[in-house]
Parts: sequence; C-alpha cells; structure tokens
Amino acid sequence: MKRCVPFLALLGLLLGPALAAACPNCQESLSGGTSKGFFWSILFLGMAPFGVTAAVTGLVIKSRRSASKKGPAPRDPSGV
Repeated sequence: MKRCVPFLALLGLLLGPALAAACPNCQESLSGGTSKGFFWSILFLGMAPFGVTAAVTGLVIKSRRSASKKGPAPRDPSGV
C-alpha cells in the first residue's frame, strides 16, 4: 500500500492538466476569443480589495489632516 501512494500521486499530477482542460469554460475560452475577458475579469476582481483599502486609507488620512489643521480639541474646564 505504501508503494502505491507515490505512484498514485505521480499519476494524478500527470493526468491533472488533461482533466482540467476538459472543463467547458476553459475549452471554450481556448477556442474562442473570450480568454481576454477572463483575464480582465480576474484582474479586476483581484485588484478590488486593494482599491477599497486604498480608498479607506485615503479617507482616514484626509480626515486626520483636516482635524490637525483645525487645532487641538478644547479641553474640558471641569478637569475631568
């Protein structure tokens, strides 16, 4: 049984790409012109989290800078 595991793993690695190419979407994109569409959609969805993070960071920096231009907040005269 222990000798079969490496053989089966090697067999899976060798046959994996051939089985994955049988996917209908992958096969259609290779024969048609939709591969650029897949490329741009993956690129856009991959970059979306970075864009949201940059926008939130920009808003935080902008609000901090505008708060520092106004000066420090007034202190409470009661001392609490």
